[in-house]
Amino acid sequence: MLLHPLRLRIVETVAAAARPVTAATLLGELPDVAPATLYRHLNLLARSGVLQVVGEQAKRGGVERSYTLHEGATHLDEAAARELTPGDHTRGFAAFTAHLLDAWGRYVQRAATSSGSVDLAADGAGFRSTLLHLDDAEFGELVAALQAALRPFVERGPAPGKRARLLSTIVFPFER
Repeated sequence: MLLHPLRLRIVETVAAAARPVTAATLLGELPDVAPATLYRHLNLLARSGVLQVVGEQAKRGGVERSYTLHEGATHLDEAAARELTPGDHTRGFAAFTAHLLDAWGRYVQRAATSSGSVDLAADGAGFRSTLLHLDDAEFGELVAALQAALRPFVERGPAPGKRARLLSTIVFPFER
């Protein structure tokens, strides 16, 4: 459900907001998305429980809904992950990487349009891969350390004056 590039963008946009958002707000934040497409994906995300409707207001003969993110619904637990087929995992990863590629492209385009060039250092942006040689216990130690290091920053949440940054991790055994 969630691993679709546009749905991931919607979820990230809602998560980055410091308050509940409406479809109109999302259309302003995602100007390249057609309204009908946005509404279709919003409805799917709300029906699946990823987004929660936290308010409804009559507006121009219709109902304007306000949405927030249901945090627990955005994570695939171990039991559900075990039930996926290899094809499901590959399609999910393809959607995840397509989403990252799209987000990167939008960032580069905006940066180049606003300043004439892309300054990764000034924007706190970049990408890299690092090959680690760890046994399972050492890997568990790394995961615990990363979670502990990130937790206080993740818990801060959105606020005026803060810039949202996307941190994505991809970890898997390296096969030659």
